[in-house]
Amino acid sequence: MRHQRMYVPLLILACGAAVIPLTGRVIAGRKHGGYRGAEMSGDPAPPLTSADWAAIVRAHEAGIRGDAGALKDLLPLLHHENRDVRLAALWSLGRIGHPDSLSAIRALADDRDDRLRVTVCARAVAARVGAVQGSMPATREGLAQKMAAVLTGTGLSARTIENTMARRRTEDPRAAALADETLVQLADMALVAADRGIQQPASASPVDLSLHPMAKLQAELSAYPKAERIRRLAASLAGAQSGAGDTQRHVQLLIDEGPQAVPAVLAQLKAQTVTSAPNTHVPFAQLFRVLGGLGGPEALQAVAAFRTHPLLWVRHYAQIEYEALSAGVKRYRITDYANAYTDHYQG
Repeated sequence: MRHQRMYVPLLILACGAAVIPLTGRVIAGRKHGGYRGAEMSGDPAPPLTSADWAAIVRAHEAGIRGDAGALKDLLPLLHHENRDVRLAALWSLGRIGHPDSLSAIRALADDRDDRLRVTVCARAVAARVGAVQGSMPATREGLAQKMAAVLTGTGLSARTIENTMARRRTEDPRAAALADETLVQLADMALVAADRGIQQPASASPVDLSLHPMAKLQAELSAYPKAERIRRLAASLAGAQSGAGDTQRHVQLLIDEGPQAVPAVLAQLKAQTVTSAPNTHVPFAQLFRVLGGLGGPEALQAVAAFRTHPLLWVRHYAQIEYEALSAGVKRYRITDYANAYTDHYQG
């Protein structure tokens, strides 16, 4: 059986001092999955340096925490020379929603280096921040008003987005990319609202979120409280048959749930059995990837136990994560949510 490599492992020191490829090589611009959005991605980003990776980690984790105090660190990253660092900062600034970031985000909406990626992402994030203005809604009605304001801020309507998604093969790439980014921002608003106790927050969206693969997953998950989201994502990865498509999105969304996800991942690993079926190692690999992103002593102990597993590829992936975690580093991945593929290290 030909082995399909699902990721190129990287080590990222918590202090940002080094990135060490353990195996393989970084290949920027590799597209995966069947979603048309991958063809709208523009040129590949240049290779990421150690400092770039450290910046991405810091930026993304600030967004997961919703840390408004991180604005002073995030705003300079909007001027970073690497597109992927700028995108990570934009994602987190959208999550935080602080009005003090709005002018800097709007300035990036005319990024001449990358009109298909950074420009459209900045437009959608600016619309979200402008709608939220640092005040998260407490009711579904309030959420609906802010979501409607996001559409207004992007200059789009629900019908425009639906028409664009329906004919994206012939649509202007920038229009399609902006529709992608807007749908993902709306769906992420629903996820954040779910953690604030709003029931069925995706129903507040003025546009059908199922039009985009990541937005569809986010909207579906927003119907559940955090603990149930974690359980469902971990169970999905425990049954994964490949490392592409929705599996990639599930890995990222589970990492985005933060340290609370560790026990659910450990439970799924303990329940895994080895069979003669093809790709039986895939669930192990994906669950290890989540632990590599979450980090911590429990994750280290868990992957260490699988270094003597009878299946070669399980041992292989366990060793990768073990080396990262035991060295006190964090291997972190960030998915390009809206374009539905990762252009950093898909090997």
